[in-house]
Amino acid sequence: MQRDFKNSVLGGTFDNLHLGHRKLIDFAFGKSDFVTIGISSNEFARSYKGKNLTNSFELRKKDIEDYLIINNYSARAKIVELKDLYGPTADDPSIEAIFVTDDTRHGAEKINEKRNARNLLPLKIVIFPFVVAANGNRISSSAVKKGAMNVQGEDYWTLFENKNYTIGGHLRSIFAKPQGKLFSTIDELLDSYKEREIVSVGDETSKNLNEIGIKAALYIVDFKIKRLMRFNNLAELGFDTDQKVKVFNPAGDISIELSRAIHDYFTNHFAKVILVDGEEDLAVVPCVLMAPLGTIIIYGQPNEGVVAVEVTEGSKNKFSNYLDDFKLQTIKT
Repeated sequence: MQRDFKNSVLGGTFDNLHLGHRKLIDFAFGKSDFVTIGISSNEFARSYKGKNLTNSFELRKKDIEDYLIINNYSARAKIVELKDLYGPTADDPSIEAIFVTDDTRHGAEKINEKRNARNLLPLKIVIFPFVVAANGNRISSSAVKKGAMNVQGEDYWTLFENKNYTIGGHLRSIFAKPQGKLFSTIDELLDSYKEREIVSVGDETSKNLNEIGIKAALYIVDFKIKRLMRFNNLAELGFDTDQKVKVFNPAGDISIELSRAIHDYFTNHFAKVILVDGEEDLAVVPCVLMAPLGTIIIYGQPNEGVVAVEVTEGSKNKFSNYLDDFKLQTIKT
């Protein structure tokens, strides 16, 4: 097969390897016999690019290696760690082209300036178009980290938009068990997740946080403990504000009102307290699916302690699969 180039490069951080990354890699191997893939080091990604990484260099490299193996690219590839913008492009005369997206073209132009200063031929800059999701938004690592979409570019909000869910019989036994790591006390939990954004689901958990002076990003309460009405207002839970969004959510349901309020918080940071008329037990599901990666969702486990669900791609996939088994009612608009 005749390809356009014998030796080419592409580079990036490749955090949360997503569909856009994979399409770029496929495009490069379709155009070049051999491709060197530069992966930003942890330090370079943080200092030069100003990126808050989800995954270490080792994990990001493994994701690339796995993708190369699956697609039979490994024999035509080399992976290098990028500690600066240039990597091997600054002094390797055999490299002919560099594959970039429009927002990284400037870096390729700087590389060619350095090659020119060293009397090397400039690289052919090949621009690969952004890959967009079904909602028309660009698929990016930042969107994945924010919880807006998964690595396939699927928008989590579409799982809830104009939909009500009711829990099925077999799911009740699943959700009766801890869906994350169980701690005997909230202090023990907080010691394990220092400096992490917290979402608190449940009155007792929220009250305990307020009593020890820990501020959660979002609270979801219903004035009940073990389904019995225990509180009359937010002040009794230790809140110094009465600002809230009230939603209706029947027991055993995930209503569109509840899902929308959670979505509004994570997209616009609107209202830190969601007060549920009904029950908030299943609010953990939309919280996990719409919260940014790295967020800790905490809730009480009756007579056992408190549960922490760390929001990762894995936990989002798990809760998305649970949602498939709920009874769905689509609301016509």
